[in-house]
Amino acid sequence: MFDLTQRSLGRAADLWLLDESAVDGLSAALSVETLLSPEELARYTRLRRAGVRRRFLGGRLLCRHALSAYADVAPAAWTFAAGRFGRPELEPNPHGLTFNLSHTEGLIACVITRGAACGVDVENVPARPEAVALADGHFARRERVALANAGDDRARADRFVDFWVLKESYTKALGVGLSRRMSTFGFDLGPPAVTVTDEERDPGERRDWQFELLRIGPRHACGVAVRRVGCDGQLLQLRTIDFVSAIGRRDPRRAPLAVTLRHADVMA
Repeated sequence: MFDLTQRSLGRAADLWLLDESAVDGLSAALSVETLLSPEELARYTRLRRAGVRRRFLGGRLLCRHALSAYADVAPAAWTFAAGRFGRPELEPNPHGLTFNLSHTEGLIACVITRGAACGVDVENVPARPEAVALADGHFARRERVALANAGDDRARADRFVDFWVLKESYTKALGVGLSRRMSTFGFDLGPPAVTVTDEERDPGERRDWQFELLRIGPRHACGVAVRRVGCDGQLLQLRTIDFVSAIGRRDPRRAPLAVTLRHADVMA
């Protein structure tokens, strides 16, 4: 188990980040058998590809330790149940914590809130041409227009990822995952803020949502969605935490993960 300073969430959402390249070194200091549940261990054992195994283990390592930063619970003691559409949720959850996990080649992310619905998605940038081609069937009209007007192929590939991570994070926060058709709602990237138009949701709900679009280093995009029920329209603070730095194991030869807000300049 790694030591983490106990944290208070308050009116914040914390985004924990783990560089995939650090997972092997971190897992070497742990007993995987004592960290993972029997179900997680069985799934991990069935995985064959090295990268898939590493990201699966890194995701469990990250979310279990990050959750323990907000409650006096050992990382191995957290138990989870799958929601209606397969989303992992804490069960039981006396601490009122909500989390969501995402990983892609090179990066693992976990967002945590106190009782607010949340979702996160991370993807590599730029998108591959075959991925950009999916826009016609998965993007709302406003998003397809924005994509067509983005500029050259590289700009369109970047813009595609911006929309995709927001759409994924939103459906994950709703708890519906891939059961929802992506073309039935659309994002506006601002300025001044990222907003969603969703005809299937109550119009009054729109002001409850807060979205953040980030770049994590040069290779990754990240979308975060949080529903701020009971916050009187006030924005939550999004705090980013480099897990390796937080536990004091940062290799001095490696710089911490660089995080920049994307939506501030996405329309430039």
